[in-house]
Amino acid sequence: MRRSCWWVLAVVLLASCSRAAAQQPGMEQPLVDTAGTIRLPLDRYVASAADVAEMGRGYRALLHRCMASFGYDFPPAGLVGPAGPSDRNESRYGLTDAVAAATRGYRPAGNRAVPKLPDLPAPAQAALNGDAATVGGHPVPAGGCGGQASRGISGAVPAGADPTLGDQLASESFARSRADARVTAAISRWSACMGAAGHPYRSPTDPPRDPAFRGPLTAAEKATATADVRCKEQTGLVAAWAAVEAEYQRALIASNAGALDRAARAVHAEVAAARAALNP
Repeated sequence: MRRSCWWVLAVVLLASCSRAAAQQPGMEQPLVDTAGTIRLPLDRYVASAADVAEMGRGYRALLHRCMASFGYDFPPAGLVGPAGPSDRNESRYGLTDAVAAATRGYRPAGNRAVPKLPDLPAPAQAALNGDAATVGGHPVPAGGCGGQASRGISGAVPAGADPTLGDQLASESFARSRADARVTAAISRWSACMGAAGHPYRSPTDPPRDPAFRGPLTAAEKATATADVRCKEQTGLVAAWAAVEAEYQRALIASNAGALDRAARAVHAEVAAARAALNP
C-alpha cells in the first residue's frame, strides 16, 4: 500500500479518522477555546475531518463502481462509516468537555461501531483484492477494485509529496511535549488534584483506559470524568501543554517548511480527486 493511501485502511473498515484541521494559513499561536477546542500550528498541513470523510466517500464510490462492473454490490450503496471525533485535537490531552464527562464519562460521542459488511463469495473477494487475473471473464485491475479505488484518490498526489508528513510531525511534537519538564510538572499538578478528589491517576491518559470503565456506563465513571475535566481546568493543564507543544511544532515547521507545503497540496489533491469521484 502506498504511503499516500494513509487513509484507505480506515475507509475500508468504514471507520472515520481523526484528522480535523484549522486550515488557517499563518496561524502561529495555540488556541484553547471555552469548548476545549485546541488549535496547533501543524493543523493547517493535515486533512480535516471533513476532508477525510470526503475521501472516504470518494473511495467507496470508486470501489462500488468497480465492484458493480463485476456484478457485486460492494460496499452496499449508502453505507456510511461510524461517527468520529469532530476535531483533529479532540482529547489530544485527555477529556476536556465537562458536559460530555457528566453525561457519558469517557465514552465517545456517536456510533463508533464499525458496520458489519456483507460476506463476499470467493469471486467477489478476488475482484476486490486482485487475487485473480479475471473474474467472470472480465480482467481484474491491479490490486483489485480496492487498489484501483485507492489509486483513484491517491494517484492525484504530486510526485515527492507525502500527505502524511503533517501527522508524522504532530506525533513527534506530542511525544516531545509529553516529556518536557513544563508538561510533566502540569501533569503532576493534575494528578495531585485527582488524588485529592479520590481518583488516584498519574496521567490524563490513564482514566479512559481504566478496566473499571469497560463495562456499562456507571455513576463512578461519570464522577471520575467530571473530576478529570475539573482538575484540568484548575491546573491549566491543557493550555500549558498546548503552549509547549506549539513551540515544538513551530520548530518542526521551520525545518520542514517546503515538505509541509507539498504535503498540504497533496492532501488538497486527494480531496479534489474524491470530489471528482463523487461527481463523475
